[in-house]
Amino acid sequence: SSGCCVELSNGEKGLVVQANEADVLRPMVLCFSDNSIVNLAQQGLYSDLEIKDVMKTLDNRHVMDTKLIDKLNL
Repeated sequence: SSGCCVELSNGEKGLVVQANEADVLRPMVLCFSDNSIVNLAQQGLYSDLEIKDVMKTLDNRHVMDTKLIDKLNL
């Protein structure tokens, strides 16, 4: 829904500025890095891009590599 912060499959983080009623996983997103608008509904342009994670507003959490932690016995 509008106002959610998301992380895209390319690592880009952004704000959903317009929901897509036909497909909730393909909204219009304002990217934080360069203020560009990505309309995931335009599958011809963004077929390889998808929402990876829904974050708390302006959340900047790190993803832990649990396999590496196990390998290092931490």
